[in-house]
Amino acid sequence: MLFTKKPVPLPADPPVLSVPTDITPKADIELAYALSDRNGGYKVQNLIGLYLSAPYLHDGGVAASAESIKQDESGRFMITKPDELGMAGTLMRGIVPDSEASL
Repeated sequence: MLFTKKPVPLPADPPVLSVPTDITPKADIELAYALSDRNGGYKVQNLIGLYLSAPYLHDGGVAASAESIKQDESGRFMITKPDELGMAGTLMRGIVPDSEASL
């Protein structure tokens, strides 16, 4: 069996699974990291250190309370409580962000 229960902390000689890292074709890597001028590409934002940046969620959304964003009569969204936006306005104040309003 490949997976077995191991105690934590790990013993001095835990089993190691070799994971191949050279299986992705070079053209795919060049496209994914925009290394080739001929195909363009898109390099996604690195999530490392994201907590040090503005209070945005990893998908670019903003943490918002359920009452902070509302639709007006025309269907447009309006910010009704700007002090309940971002992590500082929600979780850090004990307000749980609303997933629908956070998009």
